[in-house]
Amino acid sequence: MHSSTTGVEDLAEARVSLLPESIPLDRPNSTRSISLRLFLVCAIVFVDNLGVSIILNVTPVLVDPSLPTCLEGMGNVDAGSAFAILMFAFNFGMMFSPPLFGKLSDLYGRRPLLLFSIVGMSVLYGIQSVTYSFWAFTGLRFVIGLMGGGRPVASAYICDITSDVKEQIRGLAWMNIAPAISYGLGPPLGGFLAGYCGVMSPLTAVSILATAIAILSWYYLTEDAVKLKQVNDGRVGETALNDQVDGPVPTARAGLSRNLFNKTALYMTVFMIGLLANAMYMMVFLSFPLVLKDEFSFSPFQAGMTGIGDGVLAILGNWLYMYLATKICIRVSYICLLACSSGVVACLTPIFFDSILGFLAIRYAMGLACPLIFSSLPQIVAMISPPGRGGEFMGYLNMFLSIGNVIPTPVGGPLYEHCLAFLTDTPRPKKL
Repeated sequence: MHSSTTGVEDLAEARVSLLPESIPLDRPNSTRSISLRLFLVCAIVFVDNLGVSIILNVTPVLVDPSLPTCLEGMGNVDAGSAFAILMFAFNFGMMFSPPLFGKLSDLYGRRPLLLFSIVGMSVLYGIQSVTYSFWAFTGLRFVIGLMGGGRPVASAYICDITSDVKEQIRGLAWMNIAPAISYGLGPPLGGFLAGYCGVMSPLTAVSILATAIAILSWYYLTEDAVKLKQVNDGRVGETALNDQVDGPVPTARAGLSRNLFNKTALYMTVFMIGLLANAMYMMVFLSFPLVLKDEFSFSPFQAGMTGIGDGVLAILGNWLYMYLATKICIRVSYICLLACSSGVVACLTPIFFDSILGFLAIRYAMGLACPLIFSSLPQIVAMISPPGRGGEFMGYLNMFLSIGNVIPTPVGGPLYEHCLAFLTDTPRPKKL
């Protein structure tokens, strides 16, 4: 028995040794630290989200036909609908890639998929920065959305390199701070660059940053050795599931099949919470730049400065999540459900369209709840996903989150443009 086990280990080592030398491995005696790899993964997620946030408050001037900065070829599409189309294109692309990227990362490792994502963003944002046709710009937004499939791979990678649940919680929370920073830094940076360097310069900046992160990741983002050994031994998917059962495999699998319905219901509950939470926040989120421009006459830079508060509160929210989950040891599922219940404040947003302070107070209250939800969901998925399929199930979560983004985007702009016109067309003094 001992000789058989030794033979399997020798075969696994031989397979790892046959890999190209260009693929660095995280061996137990590696000098590369977890913190460096965590930084690079967070940087990839940061760039992915920065590409969305940096042009968020610039987009209204790209789709306003009365301005010389408007994209060409919009035809009779009004500004609200054009804004919604651009947002929809990105989120529609995000629907398809996460499950595919997650599954491929289970089969071939996390590193190749993360590199593909960041290199793709570098190239595509560079092309988009010189694109002035509305429909070509929209098509590029869709393809860039496809590159967002690296997000679930990043979550799965963090779960691979962390050894216990508390480390996973901290790692995933740090990863979720990256979007918080991007949404705090991106809008004011985008407004500043658009005002002083041209409306397309924010996209150029993202392309340059993505290129730098891609180069660093190529040299320093190592593949987890345990995960790579599973891939080379074929211990993924159903094969990995068989490794976890005791007794004869047919008997164990029969027991697993009896629980299939309950497990499916559990997965769908978690995924639907993500979908509904994202849809709720996206519906209100879409109105923010339009309201700031139309109701309060904010420039892209001024509107972007309001995003600093979002970023600060999102960072605080992630710290609060880490404290509640690791220090007080509140169950992650409880944190998620309590944060979701705070979404009722979204219903109050239209009441404060005439008060910038009230409007921002509602916005920032939602900004504190978001990280509690979107940090806890990946951790829940990591705990319930089948062995060897962590990347795949992270992909499913991100697909449902993307569906939650897609549902409001076709209607958010037109709804604001037409159905809420009675709130914005009535002259009234702006209160401070």
